[in-house]
Amino acid sequence: MRQFFIFLMIVVAANAYSQSIEEKAAIIACECIKKQKQIDNTKYRECISSSLAEAMTKNGNTDDLSKFNTVTGIQNAILEVQSILSYTCNLLSEKELEERRKIYYSDSENKLVQSSFIIGNDMMRDKKYYFAIESFNIALLADSTFVPVLDNMAVSYKQLGDLENAIKYYNKSLEVYPEGEIALMNIGGIYTSVGEFELSNKYYLRLKTIYPNDPEGYFGLAKNYLLLEEYDKGIENISTAYKIYKKTKSNYIQDTEKIIEIVRQAMKEKGQEDEFNKLAKKYGLKTK
Repeated sequence: MRQFFIFLMIVVAANAYSQSIEEKAAIIACECIKKQKQIDNTKYRECISSSLAEAMTKNGNTDDLSKFNTVTGIQNAILEVQSILSYTCNLLSEKELEERRKIYYSDSENKLVQSSFIIGNDMMRDKKYYFAIESFNIALLADSTFVPVLDNMAVSYKQLGDLENAIKYYNKSLEVYPEGEIALMNIGGIYTSVGEFELSNKYYLRLKTIYPNDPEGYFGLAKNYLLLEEYDKGIENISTAYKIYKKTKSNYIQDTEKIIEIVRQAMKEKGQEDEFNKLAKKYGLKTK
């Protein structure tokens, strides 16, 4: 899959991107929420409303404010800020995240669920994905919230090329366990593979926000931004992924090196080699 993305980077280009008022408001709102000693629905809404007002005030005439002139417009903006917050604002500590991971990735106490899960995994290893899905369905009839089954159901559909159902089950997994690394990473990859970079970014950004020491969120964002020719954001994220892979002595560091070289060549062909060198220096990225 990574080789596909490296190839895709050579042939795909898209439109530029600018940060919206709602996105700016979400950043401000997240800081507001984190400052609260105790957060309830009233304080949560107050943080969003005040942050949206602040972002509009600081707009600097770069965005159209007419959409905020009606009650419906404001309500839609608040809903959008809430949606962005769900991907970009992490309020859990590392200890709490680890405790939740143990809970949601532990074995099922239901013998039928666990045995059906094991049988389905065996079918997956033998590449008998239809049989795996049948076994996982048995498990889900007994427990529709068992995250490992939902994740592996998605994997099976993905292997069959049924991306719609793969996305469906990854989203079901995230409904139960919003911090699920496996679902976040893989649904981001699926959306990238079909060119839905904006959607993909939401999942990779969530992954990066929750797990800042995991390189996969940065790597996924880097691919998307570079495919969108947003080189500053792309190089920023690929440099972070590179540093983490290097620190952990991961073999995936070779993938980041290939991507960096592809970007360097692409920018050089556009007469932007000096810009590439400036960005590389800005983010502490050593180049050839």
